[in-house]
Amino acid sequence: MRMRAITTYRFIITLAFVLSLSSLLAQPAGYLGKRMGVSVGATLNPVLIGMPTSESLNYERTNTLLPPKLSIGAEYVIGNRWSVTGAISRFPMPDFNFHVTTNTGNESVVSTVTDSFQVRSNMSSLHVGFRLYKEYAPYGRYYSFGIGGSRVSSILYTTTFEGVSANGTLQSGTITKLEPGDYTTNLPSIYFGKGRQAIAFDRFTIDYGARFYWFFGNLGSPSINAVRGGGGSVVAYGHRLNLEDLVKHLVNTRALETHFLEFHLNVGFIK
Repeated sequence: MRMRAITTYRFIITLAFVLSLSSLLAQPAGYLGKRMGVSVGATLNPVLIGMPTSESLNYERTNTLLPPKLSIGAEYVIGNRWSVTGAISRFPMPDFNFHVTTNTGNESVVSTVTDSFQVRSNMSSLHVGFRLYKEYAPYGRYYSFGIGGSRVSSILYTTTFEGVSANGTLQSGTITKLEPGDYTTNLPSIYFGKGRQAIAFDRFTIDYGARFYWFFGNLGSPSINAVRGGGGSVVAYGHRLNLEDLVKHLVNTRALETHFLEFHLNVGFIK
């Protein structure tokens, strides 16, 4: 009888353990079993760094206050603490200006050619990555990391000034505005971040945090000789391919300046 009671007791304990484990494994991941979430939000990108470029370009740095960037995001829980995220955004990048000046001649008579450039760009971005929550996905503090890519469409406006001066006095000068040029730059990137997501009424989400980005591309500034011809008196449009390299370098510089650090605030819902 005693052995039968012990065997029955062990069977009950084993059965209870198996049922508890099955119940635990059967519980769906996510907050109250909700896995999918969508959100909309805005990000702020304070300019904290000034990327170096060629001194002879007279490149103008970005202002410290930038317009907010709007984004649409989605999140899907894949484990008790893990989720997959994705987001798309569009950002009108601040315009920037630079110019190249070339002087030829002797001490008494000097010919000056100045090419002034203004670049207007729009950045469209797509990022995918993961979140690791401290408590359980998609609630509470989390760390994020991922990869992405940005497509920057730019329009380059060029004005050329050609002048001749003698003994410091301008003798003649002409100003020519050339047709705008269109350029497209693709920038792959990685990001790391930290944030927190709160849930209200078991349905609505408020997500805030910060991310660090790094864009990959050509950070070395092209030579000014690549912009102009060997004689230095022909406007840069005669070398469109080399000018495109210069624009891509400056767009990459602007992307690093304006997106090195990003603060975000998103609102959404889960289901």
